[in-house]
Amino acid sequence: MRESTVHKSKLLKASEIAAILNISRAFAYKLIKNGDIPAVQIGASLRVRPSDLEAYIESHLGVSNDLWE
Repeated sequence: MRESTVHKSKLLKASEIAAILNISRAFAYKLIKNGDIPAVQIGASLRVRPSDLEAYIESHLGVSNDLWE
């Protein structure tokens, strides 16, 4: 594997995603399962690249929410 293809950041667990987004771990898994946040499967584990989580957050900035209007 070429060095340029190796991502140097740590892959995130669902529990870490939940902590970052301040959501439940179950909801983090739901976002992954629905394909909202891309993930890689390693054995029985799901992991998310930090850049994919950042992209998810960026894509939801400024999204209108009727609860806050």
